[in-house]
Amino acid sequence: GRARLQEALRVASDQKDEMLVLSARVNLARLDARDATSQTEIDELKELAEKADALGLKYYWAECSISTASVLLRAKRYPEAEEALDGPEGEELERARKETAERGAKP
Repeated sequence: GRARLQEALRVASDQKDEMLVLSARVNLARLDARDATSQTEIDELKELAEKADALGLKYYWAECSISTASVLLRAKRYPEAEEALDGPEGEELERARKETAERGAKP
């Protein structure tokens, strides 16, 4: 649960491993976003998506983008949710979503 993810983040931070830190932060943000509708979670996920994209980590970028859209949908911010999924990298997100579904993973 949350405690294990926080411990993973602490260890990754101590090791100064940027990819592990990002992974732990993404997983914590996705956990926080499960039932969320607030701007705080949306902003966190968008920031993490940008960092993942900058590092070339498309899987984490896709996970953050999907989670962002989910929070926006729960907040009834439909146009923004659609934009999150159909933005400039929409084709890539759709491909990542399909690959994730084919592997049996849940967004």
